[in-house]
Amino acid sequence: MTQITRISLQYRIEPIAQNLVDYTMAEFLFKALSFAIFGAAMEVQRTLGSGYLEAVYQAALAYELKLRRIPF
Repeated sequence: MTQITRISLQYRIEPIAQNLVDYTMAEFLFKALSFAIFGAAMEVQRTLGSGYLEAVYQAALAYELKLRRIPF
């Protein structure tokens, strides 16, 4: 690999890698709420599976969020 190729790859890859590190190190602003919402979405996915229209998942997620008393 030539020096020019190494430098051009370095400039293309390093900013992407740095953004990934920054993202993984970042704290959630509302960590507990984020995990509660994610848990509700995973419960809907586990219960219904795949193959339904988006409206079905929307209604099921709304129901699950109401059950868990998460305002939306």
